[in-house]
Amino acid sequence: MVDFLTNQQIDEFRRIFNLFDKDGDGTILTSNLGQVMRCLGLNPTEKELAQYISESDVNCDGVLEFEGEFLPLMATKCKDIDDEEDLVEAFKPFDRDNSGYVYITEFRHLMKTLGEQLPDEEVDHMLQLIGCDTEGRIDYKEFIRMCLSNCDVYH
Repeated sequence: MVDFLTNQQIDEFRRIFNLFDKDGDGTILTSNLGQVMRCLGLNPTEKELAQYISESDVNCDGVLEFEGEFLPLMATKCKDIDDEEDLVEAFKPFDRDNSGYVYITEFRHLMKTLGEQLPDEEVDHMLQLIGCDTEGRIDYKEFIRMCLSNCDVYH
């Protein structure tokens, strides 16, 4: 199942996973899965997280082991990601002048209302990573590319 992942993807998954592996035993608490996935550019809802945990925590011990539980989940999520064009289409209703940009206020609203509601700090962090132009707009295509960079098997 994880055979199609590149070494670069696996390394990135391991790097983020290890940030949450507090005691270095190769596991994370299932309660941290949402944070880990958001660090990887994914935005699961609470319902989706519960589903991922029930599917991935094979032995129901409340922790996810990197190789046997977490990595297969991430491989599945990478396969499930829509292609870039579909994601661009989702932003288009908010791109009133067809410029490829949305205003920060709209972006903030989208990030706080779609999927899992993100706290202001996480949205602020995303905005710092993306940056904005002099008119207070972000390039949503660049944002999408950034989000997909960890799961670049969509083409």
